[in-house]
Amino acid sequence: MSKSLTDSGEETARNTPSLFNLAINPGVAAGWIGQTESTEEQNGFALLNEMLAVPEQLSATINGNETYQQGFVNLFGSATTPSNVLDRTKKVLDAYVLSQISEDTNADLQNQFPESSYLTQQQLNGKKLFFGKARCAGCHAGSTFTDNQFHNNGFFTDQQLAKGLNGARLVKTPSLRNLGQTAPYMHDGSISSIRDVVDIYNDGGRRNANGDLVSDRIHHDILPLELTEQEKNQLVRYLESL
Repeated sequence: MSKSLTDSGEETARNTPSLFNLAINPGVAAGWIGQTESTEEQNGFALLNEMLAVPEQLSATINGNETYQQGFVNLFGSATTPSNVLDRTKKVLDAYVLSQISEDTNADLQNQFPESSYLTQQQLNGKKLFFGKARCAGCHAGSTFTDNQFHNNGFFTDQQLAKGLNGARLVKTPSLRNLGQTAPYMHDGSISSIRDVVDIYNDGGRRNANGDLVSDRIHHDILPLELTEQEKNQLVRYLESL
């Protein structure tokens, strides 16, 4: 499945980004294009625009379940109604989302214990490429492997990207945590494997049938990399360890 589904089973326009570690970066604009200013607002956006929530129905669902009904009363001090249900729901969803913190990976353990062998030699070579020749760390930085900024990554034309809060047609740098378990990739779920992503970055961005880049406003770190097949395999193995 390349895209998220609404409550009625219809595809949305976006691939669901990972929800892990969002609490590590509070106050960061949320969503692939920064359509909201916080994770709480993003929950509300998703409820209305992707899950197509109707306040009357959502309120009836909560009040129709004794556990939910009492839980909301205990938390907010009064009954849940159509007028307050969206605000309350996005708050409780936010509390849950921000509690999701990923566990240490082999890459983390290798950093904590440099003399250990949590990573293979192939993965260690891939790590050197990640922070060097492959230029990944220019955007995928820090403990969550994201700068939380918005860039043109060279994968899409302007027409394929909606405008974010600032009016720019850019996508947010996703975290690479648990990358091996979060296929498909990119904001629209159009790329099925890490190797395919690496191949496109190695070319300096996505190209059309004529070999031309699909965008002329690519981030400065995205250039033809001239990685060998061995180096690409090493980089993929390291990315799978994050």
